[in-house]
Amino acid sequence: MEVLTKPPGLLNTLHTFDIFKDIDPEVVQWVHDVSEYHVYKKGEKFFEPGDSIDHMVINMSGEWAIQIKQDNTYRDYQNVFPGTISGLLPYSRLKTAQGYGVAIKESEALL
Repeated sequence: MEVLTKPPGLLNTLHTFDIFKDIDPEVVQWVHDVSEYHVYKKGEKFFEPGDSIDHMVINMSGEWAIQIKQDNTYRDYQNVFPGTISGLLPYSRLKTAQGYGVAIKESEALL
């Protein structure tokens, strides 16, 4: 997974997301500064079953799905849209991925 240079305007995009609406601008700046920027092509996997969940993920653009095995096939459990935060969150007991994270469309994410 290649870390890319953050494009101009990424911080402004963070400020447009509802989840950051009431957050101090300094905190949003910190999230921007300490995160890594990744782009996933359609069909590319973010994570696989058994991978450690050790970071937060902010979907900046595109769409991806969390796919869980059900009746011997993988089904979309949850679709993730821009402005959604997932992965390692405060008070989460999640330790390892139980399914796949797959880009449905080309997606930009901050990790």
